[in-house]
Amino acid sequence: MATESQEQLALDEINVDDPTLEGALEERLRTKDLASSARLVYSRADERARAEIARALGTALDEDGTAVRVGRFRITRTTTAAHSVSFETEAKDRVRIGIAKEPKPARAERTASEPSKPFAESAESDDLLPEPTPIAPRRRRR
Repeated sequence: MATESQEQLALDEINVDDPTLEGALEERLRTKDLASSARLVYSRADERARAEIARALGTALDEDGTAVRVGRFRITRTTTAAHSVSFETEAKDRVRIGIAKEPKPARAERTASEPSKPFAESAESDDLLPEPTPIAPRRRRR
C-alpha cells in the first residue's frame, strides 16, 4: 500500500479535505497575484509620472498649495510637518492564509508484501543513499 506523505506544519495541524474551501483559497490566491501585478504596474507608472512632473515643472511646485493644470489633471504639493501620532487598538483575531510546501516525492515506495524494517536497520541500509555521481577525469590540453 503506497502512502502519500505531507509535510506537517505544526504539531496541532489538522488536514481538511474540502474541495469548496480549497477552490475558494485558490481563487483568493489567483486574485491576490493579479492585484500584486497590478500594484507593480501602477508603482512603475507612478514613478514615471513623478519623474516627468519633476522634469517638466521643475520649481513650479516649490510653493505649498500651488496648483498646476496638465490636461485634465491638477497637480498640487503640500508639506506635512513632523508630528507625534498615538492611538490604541482593539483586540482582534487574525487568520493567516499561506501556501504549504509541496510534498517531496517519496524516495522509494514499499509494497504491502514487503516486510517493514526497524528504523535502525533501515537507517544503516545502503539502499537509502543516493547513487554516487561519477566524475569524469579532466583531459589535459596539449
